[in-house]
Amino acid sequence: FSLSPLMAPLPDVTRAFLSPVNPGLYPLLSFLLLAVGVSLMAWFFVYEVTHGKFNRCAAKEAVIASCASLLLGFGSLFLMLAAGVYVQDVRIRMSLKKTKKKK
Repeated sequence: FSLSPLMAPLPDVTRAFLSPVNPGLYPLLSFLLLAVGVSLMAWFFVYEVTHGKFNRCAAKEAVIASCASLLLGFGSLFLMLAAGVYVQDVRIRMSLKKTKKKK
């Protein structure tokens, strides 16, 4: 019995998925990435405030902002993984709702 084709039983030849990052490192990674990302964000804000309008370098701004954005994004991802928040596919949720309505 399967709820939908997406949730059909897996063949015997499939292997278990192993994460490339040890789940025990999620809290440490989230702390480090968020700390460095917030530091870069603060540096960006200080740079914007202290330099005059015509003394700024657009390339430097873009590099600092994009690095901070990437680090904060991945830090947030590892923080959610460390807290046990996982993404569920919308199609699976919809199929589960349909089967509950049929009962």
